[in-house]
Amino acid sequence: KETGELAGDIGVRILEQDARQAVIGFTVAPAYWRKGYAVEAITALLEFLFEDIDLHRISADCDTENTGSWRTLEKAGFRREAYFVESFPMGQKYGSEYYYGMLQREWRARKSAG
Repeated sequence: KETGELAGDIGVRILEQDARQAVIGFTVAPAYWRKGYAVEAITALLEFLFEDIDLHRISADCDTENTGSWRTLEKAGFRREAYFVESFPMGQKYGSEYYYGMLQREWRARKSAG
């Protein structure tokens, strides 16, 4: 806050075919990695989406080689649902993805347990 420097961003896209589902994504500047900011931001967004907007399900995906991203999603309470091998083009090669999901009832159970 003191410097006004951007630490990262977080976004949400409500699904057109089902307005009670959304996909989230985030990025964190390297200077702010491993400080808990991403988990804090994701947790605040989940609170808003599940409690204020009353969404049913939220999903996210990340490159399997991006250990920081998938660990962040897991720390925030997401469950790994799928592993897609070489599913998206990255220049001359293909990258693999992990898909994560969380249901509103899982969020509430985690929140009440914590």
